[in-house]
Amino acid sequence: MVVNGFAVELNGSESLGSSDALRARPVVLVLTVPLGGGHTAAAKAITSVLTELAVRAEVVDLAAEIFERFPFDKLIRMAYKCFSTWWGGRIHAVLYDLADRYPAATSRLTNFLLGPRVARWSEGLGPVDVFISTFPLVSYVLARRLPSRRRPGLVSFVTDAGEVNRVWFQGDVDRFIVSGLDTSEFAKMLGVPADRITVARPPIASGDTSIGKAEARGFLGLDERFTILLTSGGSGLGRGVLEAAELLMGSNLDVQFILNAGDNERLYRRFRALSGDRRCLVVGFTHDFPLMLAACDLVVGKAGWLTINEAMAIRRPTLIVDVLPGQEEANCAYAESQGAGRRIRPKDVPNVIQEYLSSNVSFNADFTFDRVRGADLTWPSELRKVVKDMIISREVAHV
Repeated sequence: MVVNGFAVELNGSESLGSSDALRARPVVLVLTVPLGGGHTAAAKAITSVLTELAVRAEVVDLAAEIFERFPFDKLIRMAYKCFSTWWGGRIHAVLYDLADRYPAATSRLTNFLLGPRVARWSEGLGPVDVFISTFPLVSYVLARRLPSRRRPGLVSFVTDAGEVNRVWFQGDVDRFIVSGLDTSEFAKMLGVPADRITVARPPIASGDTSIGKAEARGFLGLDERFTILLTSGGSGLGRGVLEAAELLMGSNLDVQFILNAGDNERLYRRFRALSGDRRCLVVGFTHDFPLMLAACDLVVGKAGWLTINEAMAIRRPTLIVDVLPGQEEANCAYAESQGAGRRIRPKDVPNVIQEYLSSNVSFNADFTFDRVRGADLTWPSELRKVVKDMIISREVAHV
């Protein structure tokens, strides 16, 4: 296999087994598990920036692959949605806390339950040079199950902020890519060697667009007026966003709305019913989220890692009305520390927005963005360097 400069452009539509000629190119699989839209969105963004390397890159839903004969992946996703919403997300909080308290035991249990399936799946892949995971524990299981001889490079792209769950840093992983110095220091405190940590900005797509607010509204068929984007993320989770939407639809605010339900069909139908004769754009799961962000003045949503960072990248402030216990608390604190977010109760949303419409002083005081550097596009180059170095070192080691 010849690396030779990494100058060939990736055709994202190519499948892994499309031709023998394509097998001459290094293969990078970006693994995700569809528990929350951020993991999958990050995987797609990561794949897209590998186009400047002479590699074949593909996003793989690992749950769907290892349970291909039975839709267990759908049951897992359904359980995740239930655990994240029932009783204020307390079930999710308990499970998250247990994993954080006992990361080694959690990792071993995951490997015991899923490792054999992952091993059988990997045996049928053919040559793979690098695995990149956007979900915790995946790299751990791969490290335990892949043959040590000529093992592919293993990268964990940590898709949370701050002191993340400790299960992220389990296993013999070659490189951990984190989105902040605080997460990097936390990993070092847990014993991860510094040379295995790379700090890069989050893998966002919004920073790649220079489209203006008026142009984005034109594309979406919206008027030129104050626009509020209500979003529950790609998975449509969080009851606070629905509560805020119900209150806003009953208000007399002179604004227009974008209601994003993600892939939650029930929430989509509820948003449709709520919109009535208000000036609204109601959407389900969409790849146009960056366009919707560009069109809005204010986001009302949950503390999803990728959503918050996408909004920050183009300086769109966020009223955070949903925080998944444990997982998203650090994300919320991070947004507030950057002057890019404010956590409030759903019932307070209409009055707060009315205050913002009446006074720019209040709006600017809440959202200073004083620590936000704007769209930082260094993460693609950092990622490409990690992948390139792994492929080269792997080829040199096995010449």
